[in-house]
Amino acid sequence: DRAIALHEAGELDQALAIYHAVLAREPRHPAALHLLGVALHQRGEHMAALRSINAAILADSGVALFHFNLGNVLTALNEPEAAASSFAAATKLDPGRAAAWFNLAKAQMQSAGAEHALAAFRQAWALDPALPGLRFDYAAALVTRAAHSDDDRACCEQAAALLEGHWQNADQPASARLTL
Repeated sequence: DRAIALHEAGELDQALAIYHAVLAREPRHPAALHLLGVALHQRGEHMAALRSINAAILADSGVALFHFNLGNVLTALNEPEAAASSFAAATKLDPGRAAAWFNLAKAQMQSAGAEHALAAFRQAWALDPALPGLRFDYAAALVTRAAHSDDDRACCEQAAALLEGHWQNADQPASARLTL
């Protein structure tokens, strides 16, 4: 509990020391391995994070959050196909986690294209349409799909409906804004 409190407070070095102490006593402690990996990822040590979170999954493969965070590390390592596989595992274990569906969709956009990503975008939207960035990335996927399909009008209309009233949202980064 102390390590988690330190971790949440941004005291990564102190949290890491506690995670290592726990692992010295119990080397296959799934939560400690996972949290160690998350902290390493936050420090930019992605390969070490990958090893730690993979070890957590080997110790307990039934925790959706482990797979979700493995996907985040794989995304940072520019491995979109592997990230998509991890996010898919997270959605199977916890189908109600909108962020996992959203990250799955983004990884699929990079690895397989808009056609494959749209189902995950739809599921994320159904679970939490207010998820930051979802509206714009989902609309971008629809526009991309429109450029490569016969139902371009329907896709563009769906994208426009998603963005209606959000064209000039200052809260979104410039890279997330769309121009149709």
